[in-house]
Amino acid sequence: MRISKTLLVAAIVAVSFSTNLRAELSPVNIRVEQPSKVETEPDKKTTTRKLKITLASSSQEELVLKVKWALLGRDVEEKEIKVVEEGELFSTIKPRGTDVQETRVSKPQVVTEAKKDEKTRKRTPAKGIKFVGYGVQVFKGEVKVAEAFDPISLKEIWGKAPAAPAAPAAK
Repeated sequence: MRISKTLLVAAIVAVSFSTNLRAELSPVNIRVEQPSKVETEPDKKTTTRKLKITLASSSQEELVLKVKWALLGRDVEEKEIKVVEEGELFSTIKPRGTDVQETRVSKPQVVTEAKKDEKTRKRTPAKGIKFVGYGVQVFKGEVKVAEAFDPISLKEIWGKAPAAPAAPAAK
């Protein structure tokens, strides 16, 4: 069986590229849960949310990490993604240990339903912000070692999303 020179060269180039393009493995594993609280009234829904971030280390060294997080929501009227809440946490993980961090509870997000006045036939649009997901990034110094997004499409949006307006005052 004869192998052509171009096929042999292509195979060598492919192998050399594949060994150079491997991602570096991180000693940090991340898991995120989203506990939320929902209060429903006849014409509106009030939601608060926080993140429970579990960091696990497979390193044999103690790790000091910075965790950046954000909760994102979609404006019901404008259909635009906005940052509802964001912040930073710091974590020290012992060798081969775990650490659980909880973010602060988000500002209450009130969503009113669209209504139609039967007498005037005018329609009042829905208002408010609905939660759509989260983003979490973990840094060791200035190097990103882990991240989690739900849904993954929020990864591109997080840095560009404007802040959500302040929640209305409670009566």
